[in-house]
Amino acid sequence: MPRISRLVSCGALACAVILAVPAPCRADDLVRLQNDSLVGDAGGAVIDLPLLAGDVPCAVFDPDPSLFPLRVATVEILWGSLLGLSGDTVVRAVHVFVGGESGPILVGSLDFPVLRDGELNRCDLSGLDIVIESGPIFVGVELLDAPGLLGATVKIDGDGCLVDANALFSVLGGWLDGCLLSLGGDLVIRLLVSTDPDEDPTPGPEITSRWGNVDTGDGGDAAPVLFVNGSTGGPVNRELEMTAGPNEVSIIRPPAGGSGLYAFWIFDGEPTLETLAEARAKDGSGGVQSLGTATFCLPTNNVLVPGDCPCPLTFPVGFTSKVIFGANTAARLCLHNQPRDPFPPASFFLNFPIGTFTVTGLILDPNAPSPGPRKIALTNSVVCLVSP
Repeated sequence: MPRISRLVSCGALACAVILAVPAPCRADDLVRLQNDSLVGDAGGAVIDLPLLAGDVPCAVFDPDPSLFPLRVATVEILWGSLLGLSGDTVVRAVHVFVGGESGPILVGSLDFPVLRDGELNRCDLSGLDIVIESGPIFVGVELLDAPGLLGATVKIDGDGCLVDANALFSVLGGWLDGCLLSLGGDLVIRLLVSTDPDEDPTPGPEITSRWGNVDTGDGGDAAPVLFVNGSTGGPVNRELEMTAGPNEVSIIRPPAGGSGLYAFWIFDGEPTLETLAEARAKDGSGGVQSLGTATFCLPTNNVLVPGDCPCPLTFPVGFTSKVIFGANTAARLCLHNQPRDPFPPASFFLNFPIGTFTVTGLILDPNAPSPGPRKIALTNSVVCLVSP
């Protein structure tokens, strides 16, 4: 087979932590393509092969013709090391190939994701809009560094290798059959696909509002500043699976700098068309300026119209690096008064109960898009799907 022929490289969607903390894919029309025999992320063995930087171990799927055309939604990768102590691993890319007469052809990539040792890492690729008309489909991980004896790689199920279900692109030998390399099992790489490719892939406002508008004053893409467990969730839906108990919420300064003065809240539920609301602020000269469409009605609106926005329920008091004088003012804003929270970068370890919650807020940003004189931007939102 020929060497990799890169057709599409969507580096703009590469999110270093998207694979580190699982993000769900919950649409009703998804089909999981899976060669390995494991159930969920239980078990698995480490590949006993001397892999090199640039190698691409791949699972190969040949779905029933009735499933085509299909759209790629999510890639799942069970990643692990011999001792389970490798932590997070940066890889070069997650690739999707389609087989052709002259060999696999690359049709989509997510560059420089991070994979967490010992976890079934999930990546939402729906934003790449990869539609495939026929198989076979190769899904692989390109290694940035050679893992060595104790490094982490894709795990296998360890109970034998299915014919034509595993492949390796080797920097030394090109495309090779995985079973001929004595893998000892099938690679635990799974692919979730949508069987309704005609569905409009363009996200609606209940999704795009989750991206915020930090650093978009010059027309660029929104920059994330809020993270949960180091992640913004998926690159499109910003949804993050996590377990109940202590979880880390952190905030950083915008790329344009400034003090990063912030206020953020944790709302019950996830954003819908019904929860969207215009965020507003005083412009400093007696007027009002719009900050954009927020995923939830932000309590700062209460400065303009008392009672306009209710406080969150489970987490009724938010977080802010601004000193607020007066308990009544703080209560109206659903914030605490002095002392203030730290300026960014700042982290908070919070006990999340089971349920769905959305972390979102405001931040001072020199490159905010607001037409008013006060440079306030909407942060990105992280939708937390909390399970036991």
